[in-house]
Amino acid sequence: MSRKVLHSRQYKDMCALNEQETQTLKLYLAGLPYQDIAEKLHITRQNVSARINSVRQKLSVHNFEEIRDKAIELGIIEP
Repeated sequence: MSRKVLHSRQYKDMCALNEQETQTLKLYLAGLPYQDIAEKLHITRQNVSARINSVRQKLSVHNFEEIRDKAIELGIIEP
């Protein structure tokens, strides 16, 4: 796969996440429980769950490790 195609795909993946999803994702990957994320962002625990599920769907990932790896690949978090 060429670099141009890879970068294009990465950009598309990153653009698929809105600001709220990205913010929630960073806290989730930092290891905060859903309730702590909810309190920090002033949203419900159910909203946190919905945002994480949306991230999983948009990035085509299924578990914490895949989400973390994709976030590193996209430059959302540092390795």
